[in-house]
Amino acid sequence: MSLIKNAVLAPLAIAALAASVSSQAAQVRHTIQLEASVPSSSFMVQPVDPDLTSKVNNLKWNPGAESLESLRAAFYAKHTAGSIEASVLDLPALSSATETIDLSVKFNGVALTTTPVAVLTKAEAALSPTVYLDIDPVKPTTGGYKEGTYVGNVNLAFDAVLVP
Repeated sequence: MSLIKNAVLAPLAIAALAASVSSQAAQVRHTIQLEASVPSSSFMVQPVDPDLTSKVNNLKWNPGAESLESLRAAFYAKHTAGSIEASVLDLPALSSATETIDLSVKFNGVALTTTPVAVLTKAEAALSPTVYLDIDPVKPTTGGYKEGTYVGNVNLAFDAVLVP
């Protein structure tokens, strides 16, 4: 009889022990933050590299040429009802504590200023092309680049222009 009791009670004891161990296990929780942006189907200008506007883009020093390298970034562009204009919102430059390096900014090969200028015609924009943003440091005409750590932002604006 005791062999039968052991055969029946042993699995129950093991199950009870397992239940008490699992109820005492630690718990780890994580929160994953998400964001999504779905552009308009009729107008968009967005970088191919989604991290372009959320990271610091380093203009590397070229010791052989004693100059800073440029930044080139691909963009998707589209406007189904007209052309696209672009501008910089302020004069683009890098600054250190005492020096400034001007920047030349082009979108689709067109130099940008604070006045909006056409960068894609209606026909071009309708094709949803991939175009390039080029940011080039302007080498000082006298004395070259001065030693230092430089920072700055290039603030761009893109406008959908309705064209009949």
